[in-house]
Amino acid sequence: MMRSASVPSGEGQAQSDVRMVPITQALVAAPRTAVVLPPVLAQYRPEAYRIQPGDTLIVTVWDHPELTTPAGNQQQAATNGRLVQPDGSFFFPYAGKLNVTDMTIEQVRSTLASRLSQYLKSPQVDVNVVGHGARVTLQGAFEDTTP
Repeated sequence: MMRSASVPSGEGQAQSDVRMVPITQALVAAPRTAVVLPPVLAQYRPEAYRIQPGDTLIVTVWDHPELTTPAGNQQQAATNGRLVQPDGSFFFPYAGKLNVTDMTIEQVRSTLASRLSQYLKSPQVDVNVVGHGARVTLQGAFEDTTP
């Protein structure tokens, strides 16, 4: 059984864009042609996210709830989050003010752990981004198809 759905095109004409094909033994056993990806897509490796002004970070310092959740455990994560200021600065107790713009999450984590190690023995630090300011980020492999 095969069905088609009509979807209006940009010029008012109906165009068939959807085909329903039953999954049968013959369909599964049929040879398939390999899909060839453009090299730019095949070679794509995602980059680490880079912190930007307006991001909200949650910092967890294991075994130190006074640093992790100063507003209390009953608060929402965003309440305990710390906003990266428009100038890229970020403050964390005992670590001070840091400029975190364009740092990866791992770089922020490592810097905080290093600074906190002056006061804590072997601090275990975790950093997560829980808010992404007011911007749109596209990540992936893109191919320019303009003539």
